[in-house]
Amino acid sequence: MRGRTVLAISAALLLASCGGQEQPERPAPTAPARPASTAEIRVIEPEPGAEVEGPDVRVEIELTGAELIEEVKQDLAPDEGHMHLKLDGETITLLGTLEEVIPDVEPGPHLLEVEFVAADHGPFHPRVVQTIAFRVT
Repeated sequence: MRGRTVLAISAALLLASCGGQEQPERPAPTAPARPASTAEIRVIEPEPGAEVEGPDVRVEIELTGAELIEEVKQDLAPDEGHMHLKLDGETITLLGTLEEVIPDVEPGPHLLEVEFVAADHGPFHPRVVQTIAFRVT
């Protein structure tokens, strides 16, 4: 019986030390600020509003003020990064070059998003992005 009493008292002390006391509120962790980039991009081809003969669509991008790198790293520089291409919201490439061919694009209207992102694949702040609409015939 004595063992149960000691065990019950120990459990009660443990619960009292863990609960019932207000814990000081800790601020929620904040994400590190994203760097700004020195880059500018421009989609040269297809031109906004263009009608493109399919099914393959050639994409040409002009990048100034930065360079494309293949390495993925956490040490971010404002003038290094990757090119992300999305067609109609679907990722085409995360390590794009300045000239790509998107194969087998269905006829009709499409939305192309091109973004220069940091070496960790996260966006710069502000984002370096251009979105254009075009049509495949």
